[in-house]
Amino acid sequence: MGILQTISLIFGIISSLFSLGLIIIKPFRVWLFGIKKEKANRENDKKSREETDKCLLRNAMLENYYKFLESKRISLFEFENFEYMYNQYKALGGNSFIDKCWHEIQTWEVYQ
Repeated sequence: MGILQTISLIFGIISSLFSLGLIIIKPFRVWLFGIKKEKANRENDKKSREETDKCLLRNAMLENYYKFLESKRISLFEFENFEYMYNQYKALGGNSFIDKCWHEIQTWEVYQ
């Protein structure tokens, strides 16, 4: 076998392996990137739900705060509910504005 035939055979084998690799790798690549994209979408959805939860909690706490602000009296049930919402809000990374409301509510009269 001559040198030219050997070189031609080597390039033929390399190009065949390259083509075969593309055929096999493309579906794997699509599958892999699909998983990464799906994971990113799930993370974005989770962050979005957490932001929504924070907004809803903040809204509920402010509604209760302003509802009882004038009398500065709050029922035990409302107080405990506010505390629960406050803890959840802070666990989600809530801001310090609600801290001020919570500290003020702790000075109010709590009745049964």
